[in-house]
Amino acid sequence: MLLEGKGKEAASVLLDPYTPDGKALRRVGDSIVVVTTQREKLSEASEKAASTPARLITSPGEYDVREVSINLFAAERSPMRAAAVITIDGIITVHLGGLATAPSESFIEQFEHVDILTVCVGGEDGMSASAASNIVRAIEPHVVIPLRYRTEASAKNYGPLSAFLKEMGAPAVADQEARIKLEADEIRTFEMRVLVLRDQS
Repeated sequence: MLLEGKGKEAASVLLDPYTPDGKALRRVGDSIVVVTTQREKLSEASEKAASTPARLITSPGEYDVREVSINLFAAERSPMRAAAVITIDGIITVHLGGLATAPSESFIEQFEHVDILTVCVGGEDGMSASAASNIVRAIEPHVVIPLRYRTEASAKNYGPLSAFLKEMGAPAVADQEARIKLEADEIRTFEMRVLVLRDQS
């Protein structure tokens, strides 16, 4: 998933750049790359591309890169599974890509005033639909973007998106967008909205 700021010089943040078969993408451009889980090691080409001229972030900590604030919080350290908080143009996105099970309440309490929450919902190496929906309700973001569920390109046996949508009380068939453009003021008028990105694998 790619987060982009506004303007020609704005930074972009690429989250967990893996193909559906679990291998690292070989082209990441000049994005800041954030890895929240120790899956297969990023390819040598990805590491080189991510480190010049941008940044590769794989360890918990606080980072400020090209006017983007990134905090990586470890839920587990061996193997590393983390959540990332990214602030771009005043929009706060929490990415739970590294979490396979529901974290503790104290871990969740670190995330306040969340504009966008991205969460894996298909089980396997992500949370189940039920666990993901419970996390969403605990964090109460304005926008939820589900990730890592069954598609035609999925190599793993993920559960269907419809299971998560049912848990959230959303329509069984969601409208899907190739890109989602949101402004901070607009997002904060939403009580909670599930938005689905079209699979472009």
